[in-house]
Amino acid sequence: MIFRAIACFVLISVGVRSQWAKTEIKNANGDSRLVTAIAFEDSLVWFGTDEGLRVYQNDVLKNSYTKNEGLLSNRVNAILVDKQKRKWIATDEGLSMMDGGKFKHFQKNNETLMSNDIYTLHCDDDGQIWVGTRKGLVRINGERWSIFDRKNTNEILPSTYIRAIHSSWKGPVWIATDDGLASLAGKTWKSFTKKTNNLPSDDIYDVYALPDGIVWLATSRGVAKFDGKACVSYLQDFPFRSVTVDIFGVTWAVTKDDGLFKIEGGTTTGYTQKDGVLLSNECTAVETDPFGNLFVASKLGYQHFLDESKSALYASWLLARGDEFSLTSDWTNSKKYFQTLLNRNFPTGTPEVASALLRLADVGKKEEQLMLALDLEKQFIARYPQDERAKLVLLGIADTYASMNKMTDAQQFYQQFLDKYPEDPLVQNVLLSIAKLFEKDNDTFGASRYYQKLNNKFPTHARLDEFRYKIAAMEEKEKTRDAVAPVYKDLATNSKDLETLYRVSDFYDAIHRTDILNDLKGGVEWKTYSSPSAINNILVDGDNVWVATQNNGVIKWDIKLNAFTGYADGLKNSNTKRVYIDADKDVWAMLNGLPNNNLFNMNYSKNKTKWLLQP
Repeated sequence: MIFRAIACFVLISVGVRSQWAKTEIKNANGDSRLVTAIAFEDSLVWFGTDEGLRVYQNDVLKNSYTKNEGLLSNRVNAILVDKQKRKWIATDEGLSMMDGGKFKHFQKNNETLMSNDIYTLHCDDDGQIWVGTRKGLVRINGERWSIFDRKNTNEILPSTYIRAIHSSWKGPVWIATDDGLASLAGKTWKSFTKKTNNLPSDDIYDVYALPDGIVWLATSRGVAKFDGKACVSYLQDFPFRSVTVDIFGVTWAVTKDDGLFKIEGGTTTGYTQKDGVLLSNECTAVETDPFGNLFVASKLGYQHFLDESKSALYASWLLARGDEFSLTSDWTNSKKYFQTLLNRNFPTGTPEVASALLRLADVGKKEEQLMLALDLEKQFIARYPQDERAKLVLLGIADTYASMNKMTDAQQFYQQFLDKYPEDPLVQNVLLSIAKLFEKDNDTFGASRYYQKLNNKFPTHARLDEFRYKIAAMEEKEKTRDAVAPVYKDLATNSKDLETLYRVSDFYDAIHRTDILNDLKGGVEWKTYSSPSAINNILVDGDNVWVATQNNGVIKWDIKLNAFTGYADGLKNSNTKRVYIDADKDVWAMLNGLPNNNLFNMNYSKNKTKWLLQP
């Protein structure tokens, strides 16, 4: 079945013209050179010309290579930058590979190349290099070279004059020739022609494959969209030389003498030198760089373009691409896309720009560049103060400074949070953080002041007793123990906080005073036992505290009596991992160091004190 799309030409506006950046490529004599090929390496653009290679960055010439620098020939037909950043250069005198500034050459022989006239290059998703010559196809897989021609493909390959090669993720490799189209999936070859598949022409110059199975063809009789069965043809009065699809799904194709065409939603738009858009109507190649810019090569040089009318889509695409690389911890590439978002002149309020600042800050933290991350976060809160993420970013800046022991900076940003969000629920966290900063700096007065603020503003805080004790302890240093004794006595009578009870134990049972807990971190010194023991797990059950220890089995602490009872009888070892209490008030323990048979039960509710192994 054949479909033919009728061209609907659109006038070019002055705004569109202004979006095209033009660069003429000239030789030492000032003569313009024919640009034959385009390849991209990060921010560098490699151009093949009829006088060697040219390398540009931001439209500034950075380097050039000719036969004098090691090329086989000054006539470059194609360039490829592979996954290892090696440059493969197709010339009319053979194939060159540049790695680290050194050239390696490959020329015609029976095992590698059938011809020195190399026309096209491609790198597939597996890193294999495909080489198209005038006398067949070559696949390079490491040190192994495979040759494909009419004979060893059972004449399915339409011609040995290979003009273009392309593939998409996990899809077949498509081969464009001067006498039809072919595909190779695994070991299966297929061919497609004008006669069998209604292609506009068998004279195919370029092929571009998409992940959905669609391929676009540039032929001597128009452009075609082909899905392996049906073919839709466009602009059949024009001879095309190259085709690509940009990040927005728009198809671009260049002609031999009639300029550039865009195909979008069934509408075709032409761009020419006369319109003031192109350097020349004699175009040779069109490609999209990794950041979405469209590059067009012609007999006078090159130019690039980005459709600014699609800025919202472009910003979203850049952010998504950066996130894709972040998922695989490829911070180098993720930064490139986030930074591009910041460098582009997007309209004010583009949300992705704000997100890119935070993404870059996160990458900075991952790479331990904390000062860079802080600078980016400061830019965010300065540029986007109303963003819903601003308060957490502000708090994050303060926390980062605190982790770096930059107390003054941390306090400054914590205070900014308090001033800007005085009623936010996170204020309690901020007040606590400031108090701890003063404590760390041995400023008991400052710490006490902020603990008091915390208690006054949040009188039902879960850690209220802990804060009351801290305030009293700090006042005790300035006054006397008697002055704060009422607070200690009240805590000893009413508090359920384990650490607080330990600290005020003098006020409820001085006889049994012992170092029960060391901030719940350093473990327990059980002075009534043979050796100190670290804590593995603590369970509070009313006035009883059950503690799983590393050396002494399970210990019960009766808070009211300040009495300790040990339970280790029946356990296979004394290193208890966890302690549990079920609905019947029976106690369960799990041991460390035992792969099996590590669960024990004690019928505590029935006054049993021996552990029984559970099957």
